[in-house]
Formats: sequence, structure tokens, C-alpha cells
Amino acid sequence: SKFMQSMANIHANVNGFKDHLQKRTNYLLASLKSRVLWRSNWSIRNHGEVVKHDVIHKLRKAGCKHLYSIGEEVQVNREDSGKWESGKVVDLLPMRAYRVVFGDMKEEEVEEDLLAIPDGEEICAGDHVTVNWKGGGSWYLGQVEKVNQGSPVTFDIHFDDGDTEENVLSKNVKRIKNRTSVSDAISLGSIVQGIPPARTCEGLVLDMCESTKTCKVLFKDGECDVQVPLAHLTIAKSPVRDSSAGPQWMDPSSLDFEVEYQTLRRLPKSGLILFTIRTYVDPLQAMRHCPQAAVALAANIQNINLEFSKYKLLQNPQKREVLVKYLMGIGGWRASLYKLLSVTEMTRILFIDWVYGNPDGSD
Repeated sequence: SKFMQSMANIHANVNGFKDHLQKRTNYLLASLKSRVLWRSNWSIRNHGEVVKHDVIHKLRKAGCKHLYSIGEEVQVNREDSGKWESGKVVDLLPMRAYRVVFGDMKEEEVEEDLLAIPDGEEICAGDHVTVNWKGGGSWYLGQVEKVNQGSPVTFDIHFDDGDTEENVLSKNVKRIKNRTSVSDAISLGSIVQGIPPARTCEGLVLDMCESTKTCKVLFKDGECDVQVPLAHLTIAKSPVRDSSAGPQWMDPSSLDFEVEYQTLRRLPKSGLILFTIRTYVDPLQAMRHCPQAAVALAANIQNINLEFSKYKLLQNPQKREVLVKYLMGIGGWRASLYKLLSVTEMTRILFIDWVYGNPDGSD
């Protein structure tokens, strides 16, 4: 979808890009000749939740019942364009897709993720929704964590991929069918609880055999049992979130640090710019093996401006404070450099420390 698009369109959702970065970016790309430009981009996320959702979502599309029924009125994000149109379900297709007829009498095959309930019903905390991310025209699935009463009413959203967004306007939120109430029957992608003599921990159903009434389950303890009788399993109860425990970022050790390594080079014949990317993800607590990086990251987080913090999903000052304290704690004696030196001077010393390997700081 980004092919042959301008940099301005690609970065339309990036806070501050148009005002602060667009001219400099265009100049940099225009001056890019034979050399290769290398850069990196970092973020802090909850990737365990991303992976879990992605696996479960694909399994459920293959094995679960459809959420919507034939004859049901729906809204459709037609061709994933961000423009919603009313339609009616006329047929159920494999992989939880639908044939929908629109007001112009045209029929289209539509994936379930592009459907929503018609407007009109009140949206409440706990509802499953599809949301226009930052108002940029890209809609993603999630759940309402909180309804902020006021004028106007807004919503705090927790997305299926682990991201969050606060104070989302109602025009950017549409209700969808509750995906956890499709069926109580065990199917592909179900989160199940073992009953003795099976393991009693939770697991994910990876495969099923109707003839033997068994299924393959990957249990939470890491063990995979290829032939668990259905009679020894039950649907796991959805965990009740303990609001007193606070959001996940209150425990930074459960988060992941993502780095994207990127290159840009101009192709000699066409003149087009080739963009490559490779992403690496490590637990944030792995910073203990490189305390220099922990302090450098803490300094970056503490010095980012408001617009950049929104881009990094770090606009919450309490979240930044918790992360900085955690990373400075990993940095040990190196953290004191931050109070004495500029970020540039500190980074230079941390780099030397990393190259020559001086863990105790005796020199």
C-alpha cells in the first residue's frame, strides 16, 4: 500500500513529521546518490501479546464459526480503504469470510476483520471494536479499556497487537461482534484448561482429530501434547484483569525492546530508492548484558519531546519515569554520567566503555 507513495503520505500518522522532518527528509533522499544510508529505529512493546494474538487469530479463522449470520446488516470497511459502507451478509465463506451485497447491488467477498456492527448502540468498556489508529485511516482491532465521560466522550483502547491509544473520538471507533462469545465448543485456536489426568495448566489448541476426539495442545509450561482427549479439556476462563496491578508497563521486565535496522540506496538505472528493513526483538531485561545501552536508551527516553514521545507511544510521563528508573538501575555507575555530562558526551564515553569492556568502572 506504500509503493510509489510520497514520504508525506507514508508518514501521515507520524506526529510532527510534516512540520519538522518532511523538508529535511526530502532533502536527504534527493541527495542520496551512490552511498548507502543506514539508520536504526527503536521502540518498546509487548511482543509476547503480539505473537500470541497473531497465532490465535490465524487458527481461529481456520477453525471457528463465523461471527455474523446470513441476512445480518453490517458495516464494511470496503477494500480496507477506511471508508465504511452499509451492506448485508448473503453467504458465509471459508476462513471466516463473507459475501456481502451493498446498496448499489454489487457483491464482494469480505474478510471478517473488515466488518462492524451498524452504528447506534452505545459503546461500553469491554466491548470489542475496530479503531481508526490516530485518525489516519488505518483500522485495527482492539478492546475498549475505559470510557472517558465528557464532551466529547472518548475511549481508551487496548489493541490486539499490544499497542494502546487514549482519548479516541467516537467517530474513530466502531463496535464489532464479541469475538470471545462465538462458541463454547473447543476448536482450533481455543485457549483451553486441562482437566486431570491431563495437564491442568492452560494451553492453545493447534490441531484437532474428529475421528479420535482428540486434539494437539501446546501448554503454557512449554510442553506439547499431540493427543489430548477432548473430555480432558475445557474452555479456559477469561482472566479478570486486576486494575490495582496497573498497566503492564509498570513492570518493565515483561516488555520487549525492538530495533529496526534500515538501509536506503538509490538504484542506478531506475533512480528509485530501495528501502530494506530487518527487525530484532529482545526482552528489555536483556539490557543487563549491555548496561551501556540501557543508560543510552534511558537518556533518549528522558529527552524526547512531546511529539516524538507520541510516536514512540511514550507520551505518558509516568510510563517514561518507570522505564528510565528501570534502565538507569541496570546501568549502575554509568547512570551517574547522565547527571554530569551532555547526552553527546555521555554516549561517547559509553561507546568507549563498550568497546574496551570495563564493567566495574575502575578506570
